[in-house]
Amino acid sequence: MVRDNNIRIRIFKNRLLYVLVCVLSGLTAIPLLAILGEVLIKGWKQLGWSFITEATPNAYKAMQAVSAGQDIPGGIANGIVGTFLMLMLAAVVAIPVGVFCGICLSEYRKNWFATIVSYLTDLLQGTPSIIIGISRLGCRRHATLRW
Repeated sequence: MVRDNNIRIRIFKNRLLYVLVCVLSGLTAIPLLAILGEVLIKGWKQLGWSFITEATPNAYKAMQAVSAGQDIPGGIANGIVGTFLMLMLAAVVAIPVGVFCGICLSEYRKNWFATIVSYLTDLLQGTPSIIIGISRLGCRRHATLRW
């Protein structure tokens, strides 16, 4: 009888917390959806081929267009090109390093260096990057306080 009671209490807590998480997730999504809706309502006229292919205008041109009641000229081409260049630069650096580390780890498994690299690779793979970034930020903050 006691065991059945414990199971019922656990099931009730499980359902209660599930509903609570769903409600709080919905409440969290409301501001995001409101911002997204506002952007789409005000900016749907700007979407088109020119939005993707033209560069972003300077502030003066944008202010002139707004004061004249026209659409703001330009687009996001420079952002797309910049993102692509950063991606290519990261690939040029990361792909050879990754391939050579893989070769090193497969050839020299028993070496102390390969053991350390293998451990660090597993650590980085299993840890979210935001946690690593926050911990590095904390280390920098403490390092600057010492000096």
